[in-house]
Amino acid sequence: MAGPAHARADPRPVLPRRLHPATRANPLLRHNRETLLDLFFREVNATLQEFARDPQWKLEGQLGFLAVLHTWSQTLVEHVHLHCAVPGGAWRKNAHTWAPPARNWLFRASSLADRFRNRYLRAVRRRLDRGTLVLPAGTEDWNDVCARLAATDWIVYAKKPFAGPRQVLEYLGRYTHKVAISDYRILQLEDGRVTFRYRDRADGDTEKTMTLSADAFIGRFLLHILPPGFQKIRFYGWMARNVRTENLRHIRQALNVPPPDVPPKPPRIAPDCPACGKATLLIEGLIGRARGPPHRP
Repeated sequence: MAGPAHARADPRPVLPRRLHPATRANPLLRHNRETLLDLFFREVNATLQEFARDPQWKLEGQLGFLAVLHTWSQTLVEHVHLHCAVPGGAWRKNAHTWAPPARNWLFRASSLADRFRNRYLRAVRRRLDRGTLVLPAGTEDWNDVCARLAATDWIVYAKKPFAGPRQVLEYLGRYTHKVAISDYRILQLEDGRVTFRYRDRADGDTEKTMTLSADAFIGRFLLHILPPGFQKIRFYGWMARNVRTENLRHIRQALNVPPPDVPPKPPRIAPDCPACGKATLLIEGLIGRARGPPHRP
């Protein structure tokens, strides 16, 4: 994106497919999944914080933001990107002040993309030089791949939340614990082939169907299983978990904004036990009906 990164934006950095291809060629990310995905988070944070400190953007403070990792497209091919929900301003801890943006946006998206590209590739090259990355079999010169990627435009897409910050969080909330494809999108499993629906973003968000062999479908689905224990939702800057509560209190004081009302938890009502008649039965939850196996003719 060539435009600015708006205040309260959803900047979305995307890794180039040369590092995470849709085909089996050059699968560097697949051989170093935890290392390179963790590096993705780290360099996005470093880039955003570097811009927040830079006087040219007139913030000179620390950002706080939420980052959520997605790895799939509608057709289940690899599309590795982070959604970052960034409040519109920076916290100047030493001055105890909140710095709003000078304009109605934070940073220029093209500048973010260039800086992130350079930081990420430099970090990958350091690991290649140290020999700490697992290299795919073949004759690919990965330093040469990095050099070619350095001459390529990378993507940071920034979008102002026109419906407000709540809409951004609700959008991200719908995807935080989803898998690559929901059951309702799978239309048919027959003769070793899977048909599912998807939306073609390049064709006006038109709904279409795609049919793959069961092996190809499973192969695509497995691409999106993260390493054990990998955190795909992370908080950074003044939103980091260990300092967030204290920082929010100070930021609200600086902005003269009262804390939000926290609705009280509803009381737990113990219904009478149908066996003894005493109010000792506590319902912790209801187990939904199990989904049956696929129909087999």
